[in-house]
Amino acid sequence: MPASALNHLAFKVVDYPMLFNLLNPTSGRVTHCGVQEFDAEEGIVFMPNWMMDHLELQDGDLVKVKSTRLEKGTYVKLQPHTKDFLEELSDPRTVLETIL
Repeated sequence: MPASALNHLAFKVVDYPMLFNLLNPTSGRVTHCGVQEFDAEEGIVFMPNWMMDHLELQDGDLVKVKSTRLEKGTYVKLQPHTKDFLEELSDPRTVLETIL
C-alpha cells in the first residue's frame, strides 16, 4: 500500500494490527488482510497471486480497500498435509495451542 494510506490512518482511531477489507467491486468478492509495508506507488496495492485469484482480480484491476476490525477467532481445525507432522511431535495439540 502507498505511504499516503498510512498517513491517512495516522489521524484515525485504528486497531492494531491494522487490518483491511478488500473488495472487488466488479465481482463482489471480499477478503481481509494485513499490510507488510507502506511503500507502494500512489494508487498501487501489492498482494499475493492467491489473493488476487480469490478476489478474481487481474493486474491493473480496481480493488476497494477499507480499514476494518475483525473479532478474534475462537476455533480452528487444522489438517496436516502428511503424517510426518504428527510423528515428529509427541503432543501436537499442546504444541500448537502453546504457539498459537
